[in-house]
Amino acid sequence: MKGKKSMSLLSLALVICLAFGAMGCGCNGCASKDGQAGTDEKPRNPVTETSDRPYEGGLHKVNITKTDNVFIAEDGVTEYTIIYPKSAHEYEITAARYIAAQLRYAVDADIQVEEEDENAVYSDTDKYIAVGKCKMFDNAGLTLPEELRRDGCYIKSAGNSVFINSPTHLGIKRAATVFLEHTIGLEFIWIDTVLYAVKKGEKVMLPKFDIIEQSDAAVGAVNGLYGEEAMMAAKITDADFYLPLRGDGNNVWHNSFVVFDEKTRTAHPDWVSDGGEQLCYSAHGVTDEDDPENSLEAMVEYAADWYMEDIRNYPEYSDVTFTQQDVPTWCSCEACKASVEKYGAESAVLIRFANKLAARINEKAKAEGIERTIRVWIFAYHATKTPPVIKQADGTYKPVDESVVCKNVGVVNAPIEAKYTHKLYDSVNQSSYENIIGWNAVTDTTHFWIYETNFHNYFYPYNTFDTIAENVRFCLEQGAVQVYSQGIWNTNGLTHFTRYKSYLLSKLLWDANTDVEKARERFFEQYFGDAAAAMNTYYLEMLAHTRWIEENFEEITGGLYEAIEQPQFWPKGVVNRWLSLIDEAYAAVEKYRDTDTELYNKLVEHIKIESMSPRFMAIRLHGNDYSTETLKQMKADFKADCVELGFDLVREHDSLETIVAEW
Repeated sequence: MKGKKSMSLLSLALVICLAFGAMGCGCNGCASKDGQAGTDEKPRNPVTETSDRPYEGGLHKVNITKTDNVFIAEDGVTEYTIIYPKSAHEYEITAARYIAAQLRYAVDADIQVEEEDENAVYSDTDKYIAVGKCKMFDNAGLTLPEELRRDGCYIKSAGNSVFINSPTHLGIKRAATVFLEHTIGLEFIWIDTVLYAVKKGEKVMLPKFDIIEQSDAAVGAVNGLYGEEAMMAAKITDADFYLPLRGDGNNVWHNSFVVFDEKTRTAHPDWVSDGGEQLCYSAHGVTDEDDPENSLEAMVEYAADWYMEDIRNYPEYSDVTFTQQDVPTWCSCEACKASVEKYGAESAVLIRFANKLAARINEKAKAEGIERTIRVWIFAYHATKTPPVIKQADGTYKPVDESVVCKNVGVVNAPIEAKYTHKLYDSVNQSSYENIIGWNAVTDTTHFWIYETNFHNYFYPYNTFDTIAENVRFCLEQGAVQVYSQGIWNTNGLTHFTRYKSYLLSKLLWDANTDVEKARERFFEQYFGDAAAAMNTYYLEMLAHTRWIEENFEEITGGLYEAIEQPQFWPKGVVNRWLSLIDEAYAAVEKYRDTDTELYNKLVEHIKIESMSPRFMAIRLHGNDYSTETLKQMKADFKADCVELGFDLVREHDSLETIVAEW
């Protein structure tokens, strides 16, 4: 392995599952039709209107000066102590302990982690790594830069000490990682491949810090990269931005039936859509005059009271989600149909409800002495993907009327109908593009939820590698305060270079101007070791082939649910070529079998993971070309490796066992 020392970060391997739980915005195998905004217009010319270019809105002010200040001595001894505030948020404690753990992993450092002495007085000669909102931060005369978002990182040296802080708890864990990057050269490749620029027995110097930095995308959980320490090392987060409802972060998404539980829906049938799969956000037109217990006003009041319980319990959060169920249907009662007729979009009734809800929540909060403003987040997704706007002669949009302008309401824009093998502004995504632009006319607070896999079959490549960088930049240019990218979210089985995709996404979400080619070279070099050349060839050929499929088969356009498993798309010669490259990769690492068993086993596992896609193709599409005994062995080996590697799903909601059982 070239460059930095590699070590397995065992604690990172404990969880490789999505912290969101069964959020499944890749909805039940149903692809919705294109949106309506702008469908009567000619396709845009993305070459002249938008093109690949640097993102200019980032904040990455990093000033590091070398010093002769010894942080960790050769024997792992240090004069420094890591401290956190007396009334610390759990993230501050986590970040402090994480720094200590990484120093132990890297150089066997024995560093203490303590709660700050509330009577301590700052001195230039003291040696502290102060994490979070410590009193000593104020005593040192430091203040947080105004330009930081609430998830930003501020790392500042004062005297012999270093202060690691953030406007809120949201940025503190990532700030800890930034600190480690500049002290021990921490570099996250994957859960089992964490690199350090220092070695045990080496002296570690403490530089002078002056860092004002934040991720370009505030949220960025991606394919398979989960577990607290893994996400910290990759500088991504999950739903931490949003208030965890009833103490369970899994209730952040598709939670309308959590707020309005079954008992409540049964007691108030007018609050439920006529199909029963969603809420009715007009309450079927029932007013206080008609029926005060079942009216729209009562519905809003009920929801506001429900949210207030959690708002009281989590004073550090200002954002709550109120998100529709994960089905493409919507209410078609007379009141909702009238709203669609007036506003031209199903989303209007949802916005109007959310505006009422946000207003009532904030009224209640103010009455209780809660000073922060609460924002309610809704989905632009499936039925609500189209905004209630009017396209003007100059091509811009305006809201139909003032009542559909979001007021303390944020929009999670999730264009599931888009074709993500293309850029979001390409002509093939005309409708999605127009919807995105249209939403900017009714809200100034947007969270983008984009997609990175074919939910119809997890074993086949979905080439967003060509478009990831520009789509992230495009989302940011449209005012995204957060970007979440959902790929293979509910299984450990990540093949066709999905782990690399996760790595690349984590880099882009932190810095949208990341050099993609350099990132690829770094990942392949460190993740595949001596097998990098063969695996890189396989990767590039796979990308070229996916492009060939779209160019030559009109039924494959880059959608999320296309029937990609067909033999004409994946000829036997192509599959065999990829399998031969897999064999080359195995041969390249064979030399470690007896000399470095740990390294050998890790590299073999990495190669084997990427073998699962072409092996699946060979069995499923070309099985008749093999002898009975050969095919039987291929199936047996594949099944055994599925168990070993955690491959348990063939598509988003279908177990692989249903296919394997047929074998």
